[in-house]
Amino acid sequence: MSVYDYKSKSSLAGEENSKSGPALGPLSEPLLLENNVQVLLNRFLGLHSFGASVAVNYGSLFEVPAINGSAHFLEHMLFKGTKKRTWKEESALVESSGMEWNATTTKELTNFYFSGRPNTLPLAIDILADRIKNATLPPDELESERGPVTNEIRADTDDPEWAAHIGLEKALFSDVLCVDTVGTEDAMSKISRDKLFDIYQRNYTPDNIIISVYGKFSYEKALNLVKENFGDFDRQYGGMSPSLGFTYPKAGDHVSESNGITSPISFMGFRLPGVREINDKDDSLWPSVETLTYVLDDYTTDTLINELRLATEAGVWTEYNKNLGGLFLYMRTNDSKLESTRDLIVKKLDSIILGETSEEELKACTRRMNIHDERHLDNSSRMARALARNQMLYGRNSILTSPVNRESIMKYAELYLNPKYLVSFSLVPKKQEQISCS
Repeated sequence: MSVYDYKSKSSLAGEENSKSGPALGPLSEPLLLENNVQVLLNRFLGLHSFGASVAVNYGSLFEVPAINGSAHFLEHMLFKGTKKRTWKEESALVESSGMEWNATTTKELTNFYFSGRPNTLPLAIDILADRIKNATLPPDELESERGPVTNEIRADTDDPEWAAHIGLEKALFSDVLCVDTVGTEDAMSKISRDKLFDIYQRNYTPDNIIISVYGKFSYEKALNLVKENFGDFDRQYGGMSPSLGFTYPKAGDHVSESNGITSPISFMGFRLPGVREINDKDDSLWPSVETLTYVLDDYTTDTLINELRLATEAGVWTEYNKNLGGLFLYMRTNDSKLESTRDLIVKKLDSIILGETSEEELKACTRRMNIHDERHLDNSSRMARALARNQMLYGRNSILTSPVNRESIMKYAELYLNPKYLVSFSLVPKKQEQISCS
């Protein structure tokens, strides 16, 4: 979540009251079990479902090249059976319950999640705990799973937009060993079951996970379920957390040719400090950057696409983690318009630094942000994941708490979004060799 503070709302642990209508308790402070497992329980009685998530603080930033992709591979393997159940037995239980389940891996965490009717919460918590505590990584399943993982890597490699995005990330974060979450074919072909199991044992530990339940459920029953299933979890953390300091990237334009495209794909971006560096210093950075994202997104859509017809596709987004962050701009244009499109974005950034963004423009962007976040409230699975992620990476449920004004936008635009720090990566069609007919 981004701009919400629910502390004035109804009691979190209070019982449901059908007469009062939908009720959302305050975002809970994490409960700490005796074994240091953190638990977030947030009821939203307006929903008909729950979302349950377990976030593990392990992702690609924790890897070295030899094991790049191990976090993503582990995500796959935790669907392949435990000491308690085979994967077929687990799948049959979930399918018969009507629940939905999945998992994601990012730079700094892996997230396993369920959503379903309130009466299926016990099964969801049971399976999540079983995976986190008792995964077996069967050797035969691991070998067969290399194929799907390798196919994902190849699909990403063949996707020109993904290739351009990774090219930009490598230029922006040149001091980071591994930014591509899915890993490399070479690493995935060599990583052994023993090595993967060692990574699992070292990182899937009580003090390295957060459990989040959101939506419609009984508070006391959910807390008891978590205690029953995770209270006996006893494993010592043996991983290594990254600690990356902020450095300005070396600005420049990077170009690579590709046979698979007919028009250029361009990504531009700025490196931003990780939340770890600014959490206790200045709360207004990320709200300002998020607002700037909407300002730039409106500009690319309204001006570059609709008005000037310089681009056929465009988008702007931010990524913020504990150790690093970035603001990214994506465009699809043609060779003759690539440079002029980039120049207009630089000009827009200069105008933001000079304070030429109107109050009306800022208010419109703030309204869009609020609407965007309000939509998430009705998605129990997404909210459970988001709250676990925020607590894991930022140390609290919400990071965008300070009001945004033109002065803060100007300040951070000049500090971090100054065109002199802009890095771009463009993938352009490979020039065909001219064949002589002499």
